[in-house]
Amino acid sequence: MSYNTVQEGRRSANAGAGLPAELPSVKGVAYYSSMERGRAISYAHCPEKTHMPVKPVEVRIRDARPIRDQLSLDVQGFVLVDHKSAYSDLRDKEALYKPYHEELRDVVLKATGADFLVPYRSGLCVRLSAKAPVESRREEISALSLPAWFAHMDLSQRSFFHYIDWVFEWENLQPRKFSRAALIHTWRAVSAPPQDTPLMLTDGRSPIPGNYTVMDNIIGDEDRTGNVVETRVSKYSPSDSWHYFSNMRKDELIVFKGNDSQTGELQNVLHTAFDNSKVPNVVPRESIEARLIAFWE
Repeated sequence: MSYNTVQEGRRSANAGAGLPAELPSVKGVAYYSSMERGRAISYAHCPEKTHMPVKPVEVRIRDARPIRDQLSLDVQGFVLVDHKSAYSDLRDKEALYKPYHEELRDVVLKATGADFLVPYRSGLCVRLSAKAPVESRREEISALSLPAWFAHMDLSQRSFFHYIDWVFEWENLQPRKFSRAALIHTWRAVSAPPQDTPLMLTDGRSPIPGNYTVMDNIIGDEDRTGNVVETRVSKYSPSDSWHYFSNMRKDELIVFKGNDSQTGELQNVLHTAFDNSKVPNVVPRESIEARLIAFWE
């Protein structure tokens, strides 16, 4: 694979005007790593072996819906776009495994300005609140189907570059030269608003670079390619600026960056769920996540 070597920390994360300080907001709890040293380890299919101590921190979570037109993937690292899926059942992971990524291709190309995309299909995930109705469940509840309750980024920069190699292999594609690559997450609420455990994200410029614990995340057979990855579990910093989009609808899509070879660790869009269950008429969250890797030639 040919790609430009990333010199982390050498490039600024696209300086821009800060978001308005006075936005509608709620208070919530973010769970941060409490480890002072060493590495955490997580076993998705054997949670009793997991060692990932965290601590709860109450944070302010601003509603970014009023300023959605001011957001940029290259500045804050997340945007909200309108997108209606052609698929009526967005809970059926097996049926969506291939066509859903194809459906997202044009909207992600437009949002990123990238030259081409490669789907990261193993990252497709249907997540359900613990209170979601039984008829919504198509598989046994596991750590992979519940919302993630800790502030994190899915991949370290090292694991991100491994995935760049792997997705070409998994898609039976010849590697292509590129100057920049970014892991792009998409998140859609399938259940009606307001959801009990919405997604919240940081303005990517606000976390302190390097302020995290590396976690060895074992999501399947340890001998299988792509099933052991490094995840970043963030440590608390008062600089973290958290946002969410209130009352997410099925025809909306949050698009955010997980990693970007252009900015390295100077843009960190942490994400996690938070408890929104005290809102009147709250509905158990049902959501679908899909990931693609965007490339610039």
